[in-house]
Amino acid sequence: MSLLSVFQSCSNWAPVVLIRDSKYGMPAVQSFHLMGLTVLLTTVLVLDLRLAGLGRRDYGPKNGVQVSNEGVLALPHWRADGKEIFFRGQELDSNDLVMMAADVETTPTFRAGTPKVLFRLPGPINGSLGAVSRDGQRFVLAVNVPADKAEHPPGVE
Repeated sequence: MSLLSVFQSCSNWAPVVLIRDSKYGMPAVQSFHLMGLTVLLTTVLVLDLRLAGLGRRDYGPKNGVQVSNEGVLALPHWRADGKEIFFRGQELDSNDLVMMAADVETTPTFRAGTPKVLFRLPGPINGSLGAVSRDGQRFVLAVNVPADKAEHPPGVE
């Protein structure tokens, strides 16, 4: 089978004939084609500009601000008034969860105070990252409890 016969059989295929012979078929295909090319070329242009360093926004200090020397495992959360940040760390020797907080000043420049330990939970902690109330006074964390230490509600075994 030659290449010419393949193209001739494709040109007689029902969807091709429908598009080719209808009044709006080819303009619709060309419109979708142009939209696809526009999306593709815009994406390439934006990526090229970002690689060249154009179009980036400055969201804060150029070098960042270190809040903790111990690292942050999870749950960075700002207090509603923006004056304190909460985060979850982990003690490497015991795998215990350590909930910490640091006071924060944002004016005239961003500055974080020394982190303080709020509480510890025995680890390792697997489960929810947790939540902090807007005022930073209440914490909700899902933690694993061994079956022999779990308290069941009445009627549940």
